Amino acid sequence: MGLNYESYPGLYLTKNQDGNLWIQFDHEKETNPFSRKLTVAIIQLAQQIETDESIKSLVLTGGLGRSFCAGGDFNDVSRLKEKEETRLYLYEIIDLYQAILKISKPVISLIDHYAIGQGLQVALMTDYRIATDRAQVSMPELKNGVACPLGATILENYFGHGQMLEDVVGCSMMSAEVALEKKYFNKICKPELLLTEGEEFIKNLNSYPLVPFRTTKKIYNQKLYQALEDVRYEAGEAHIATMQAQTAQKHFNKILGK
Repeated sequence: MGLNYESYPGLYLTKNQDGNLWIQFDHEKETNPFSRKLTVAIIQLAQQIETDESIKSLVLTGGLGRSFCAGGDFNDVSRLKEKEETRLYLYEIIDLYQAILKISKPVISLIDHYAIGQGLQVALMTDYRIATDRAQVSMPELKNGVACPLGATILENYFGHGQMLEDVVGCSMMSAEVALEKKYFNKICKPELLLTEGEEFIKNLNSYPLVPFRTTKKIYNQKLYQALEDVRYEAGEAHIATMQAQTAQKHFNKILGK
């Protein structure tokens, strides 16, 4: 069965003749915050991508001139009051990351402007990240009063304990050049070349023999997949504690203009 392109509001989906599926986050705001609806939609979509053999690879992007994703949608987060709802919200994010990791086909992300918090974590679930030279990344949760167990888990898995502490505790905004040096990005380019660079790189990945790529990818993603599963309960409890303490409320109100 082919993909139902009309089933995923908030996403702009196109598939080219080579079988490459491009997913653009299409929030009304150019910062592309990640809503719960979008999280659930991509979880469902990822399952279809894996089983649809007409899809050879996946490209995630926020679009040229728009942020890849500037984090979770605070309209959703600020409404979390009950323990079970907060736990479910956090579990959905883990499910999202694991759903992307389970796609055995090539997956790359093309990043312009900001990739922050959840947005940066989504990009880190992909095999390769190309960004414009004006892109910036950050994991700013702690300074904003939000727990960061998933960010810490992902960065430690990728970069080791030292860099994880530097970036999760430091909460700094990194330029494209710094992000490239630290391996958040694999390549940077001029904005006008971003889509072309993505097309060329995914074409190269598609030329690899299928079975070696997919079996190798399954193995190298399994460690991160399991690390996220191992912190599922503790991460949920950390977010419940944060919401009950209301340490992030001032930040939410500022972003939402309250």
